[in-house]
Order: sequence, then C-alpha cells, then structure tokens
Amino acid sequence: MNLKISTLSFIFEWESLFSGLLIPSFKIISSSHWS
Repeated sequence: MNLKISTLSFIFEWESLFSGLLIPSFKIISSSHWS
C-alpha cells in the first residue's frame, strides 16, 4: 500500500514536471510554426 502511494505521487510529480516543461515548449513551437 505504501509502495503504491509513493509510486502514484512519484508519477504525479513527474507528470506535473513534464507538463510544466512540455506545454510551454509546445506552445512556442506551434506559435513559431504557424507564424
């Protein structure tokens, strides 16, 4: 149970970090692509 909770929180942290890095990059790439 503890392992499952820590794994979920680990995935959640990575997902938020990944979104925080990927989404701005994607917006920059798509905006420069369309203009």
